[in-house]
Amino acid sequence: MTIEELLDKLEREPLAPAYTLYGPETFFMDQVLHSVLEKAFPDGAGRDMNYHILVGKEIKGDAVVREARTMPMFSPWRVLLLRQLQQANAAELEPLVPYLKSPSPSSCLLLFSTTKPDGRTTFGKALAKAGPVVECRHPYDNQIPAILRTMARKRQVRLTRDVEVYLAEVVGNDLLALDDALERLRLYAGAQGTIDLSTARTCVADTRVHEIWDLTTAIGERKLEKALKVLGKLRAEGLEAGRALPMLARTVRQLWTVRALPADKQKPDALAATLGLPLFVARNLAAQASRFSGEDLARAIQALHEADLTLKSSELPAAVREWVVLEELVWSLARG
Repeated sequence: MTIEELLDKLEREPLAPAYTLYGPETFFMDQVLHSVLEKAFPDGAGRDMNYHILVGKEIKGDAVVREARTMPMFSPWRVLLLRQLQQANAAELEPLVPYLKSPSPSSCLLLFSTTKPDGRTTFGKALAKAGPVVECRHPYDNQIPAILRTMARKRQVRLTRDVEVYLAEVVGNDLLALDDALERLRLYAGAQGTIDLSTARTCVADTRVHEIWDLTTAIGERKLEKALKVLGKLRAEGLEAGRALPMLARTVRQLWTVRALPADKQKPDALAATLGLPLFVARNLAAQASRFSGEDLARAIQALHEADLTLKSSELPAAVREWVVLEELVWSLARG
């Protein structure tokens, strides 16, 4: 089941005893949470007394079961949200297994985790039988414009095509960041407004994500000195290094996509038609891709993989580790 199918199911059908969502995209989890709370407490009555949140290591299976077995007050539903389920002690979750096999008809459990529950365990099997288990992954690049249009429609504003592309390039596929950018644009443009590229640049350009975009552009242009200068500015402003790594990976992936096309499809006009990009974006991407060989990009992918492993496993202090690894990676990608 996809997240879209789950949201549709929540609109049409009664609540299930449990919903398990896992993955990196918390924006989708928040959407599901909002839908469940709207369905359980349509007028808000009883929500304060019947909605409870437990996070990570504070999740104790026996306490959850007691809460779930308690009849709701002034409401037909009791909702329990278990966030960061991957941090909970596995032994503490075992009491949930018999509950999930025979759940309370008036309680709904929401279980949110960054990692997929192991479907081979008794707990994982019980989750799968109690309700939907859905992955919340970051959307693919080609899905971003449609998602942006949906976000804009809910805010009663309209985006021009070049704004959709600009936001996708500057912010990337982080939906929480995109949602925040759109809210700022709505406040600037007003209700029923049309947001053009000039407005988007005014509202969204002066952000750290824009500076990461400057970093990826410098790498794409193979301007090492400029890339290291932008990296130094990001570090001085206290941005977490891990925020930059996904966008660097995205840049390399885009360049790889272009280089994988036949030569006649790599020209700006053909590239714009093939990938559905505005011409000015296709020109920049084609120019950047021409500076990289297939071997360059293969090495770049390997360098990204090694950087990711080092960030997760090195014994260096975190403040040192992140920026040493990132500086070496930028040097490798931009210099070639």
